[in-house]
Amino acid sequence: MQNKSTDFLYDRLGPWPQPNPNLPGQTFPTVVHVPKKESWQYEFNIGIRYYTQIIYLNPWALWYAFKNPGLAPLSDEQFCDFLCIRSFSKFLNEVDTAQIAHLMPGIDLGILHPDKLYFISDQYLMYRVPSQDGLYTAPTVALFSKPNKESQTFTAEAIWVKADNGKETVILPGDGQAWDLAKYYAVEGCAYRLVLSIHSIMHFPMDIVNSITKTALPKKHLLFQLLYPHFDFSLELNLGVQTSYTSPIKNHWEFPYTGMTGTADEIAELFAASYEGIKGRPVTYPPFHFNVTPMIGIDTMYADFQREYYNCCLRFVKKVLTKLSDDEKEMVVQWADYIAPWINRHVKDHHTYMQDELRHFPTGKEIFKVLPDGDTLLEKVVAKIVWDLTVGHAGDHYDYAMMDMSKVAMRLRIPAPDSRKIEYYDPKNLRTFIDTYKHRMLWRIFFLPTNVTYFYDVNYNFEDPELQQYNQEFLEDLKKTEVELSKKGIPNFLPLKKISRSIQY
Repeated sequence: MQNKSTDFLYDRLGPWPQPNPNLPGQTFPTVVHVPKKESWQYEFNIGIRYYTQIIYLNPWALWYAFKNPGLAPLSDEQFCDFLCIRSFSKFLNEVDTAQIAHLMPGIDLGILHPDKLYFISDQYLMYRVPSQDGLYTAPTVALFSKPNKESQTFTAEAIWVKADNGKETVILPGDGQAWDLAKYYAVEGCAYRLVLSIHSIMHFPMDIVNSITKTALPKKHLLFQLLYPHFDFSLELNLGVQTSYTSPIKNHWEFPYTGMTGTADEIAELFAASYEGIKGRPVTYPPFHFNVTPMIGIDTMYADFQREYYNCCLRFVKKVLTKLSDDEKEMVVQWADYIAPWINRHVKDHHTYMQDELRHFPTGKEIFKVLPDGDTLLEKVVAKIVWDLTVGHAGDHYDYAMMDMSKVAMRLRIPAPDSRKIEYYDPKNLRTFIDTYKHRMLWRIFFLPTNVTYFYDVNYNFEDPELQQYNQEFLEDLKKTEVELSKKGIPNFLPLKKISRSIQY
């Protein structure tokens, strides 16, 4: 079937990806030429909020900083909750003795118990943001154990720290303030990795899907209708994050919300770490590849939560895609062939990943392949896209924002421990009044979700009444999924009514 240009959004003159202007070849392609209509929609719905918050939140953030000097005590139980149960658990890897020895040089392997399972949370990427101007950072690797696979009770066993003087030390729970300080550095590393590294995988590869779908598929194409509601605001937001002078990741001191350590170039290297990986750490920092199912780490409670919603999206997508016509299927093949090179060719070890059908974006030849579980690659990929732009992205933001920010620093003023016994320090000196104030502004404006449109009431505006019925059943299934979480013993890390319909922050 021949389509006219008017059948397409923007008369088929819409957005398209290009190499990233900041780090071409080192990180994800981006969309630089955002349609004016979308830029104005973003400014009206989101940009204005940012501008006004900078003004009216100041007294509130200043009062918070006055009332919360330094950092609050972080117990071992809270430390395990942050790193092993909640969104930071995405960084956990189960390890054996040899891997522990490799990732935590100097550890006494005699402290390991043969009947326990061991896990590490590797925040080695912090070497890319060196200490500067009285602000300190340090690579860390935290070791945890649990008694068996079924248990969700973790115990903190040790933290490897590389101090500014180059000394590497393994700190143990009985080491007093050295242990407390090491925990703060491990949590800081997790915050940087979540916000400035691994979370970028939620944002930027989806710009490729967003822009190509809008330009390559007609507006009445079933796949366009299924994905379009989840693309609101994202292109302009993601471009601004990466390129605007006022972006928090540029970390220009004059703005009240720039509460991180590091220059714009150093922070950009954290994005690159999620894309390129880190040499010598293939387990904990593999290079990026597009997984056709969510990349949510090992089986933790947070992963279980995200998986439940992905399965809900998959059930809906499978029903909708049965309605694809033969003409629409031909255009889906073309759609996949447009997207796959942009996502796959920029990936290190590209040829290795292309041999695994679940670890790259499918080509047109592959997109309708039926997998052993009976699903097609198209069904899994589309469900992954819907999940990513809604629950996957919003879950990271909401859970991180719900952590006690008086215990999660983005700046630390006392150097990382270089031995198991250190001089006494006052926790009030771990960060300054200004550090706390700026962190509070950063948290409220950019980390805490502020939704414009919501997932729980998404309307795909299908013309087919049967498809609209599927839409309504999907909304009911979302509600049921939330209710079923507690019955399955899974914490509700993100209330359904707080899930955004697209990437909006």
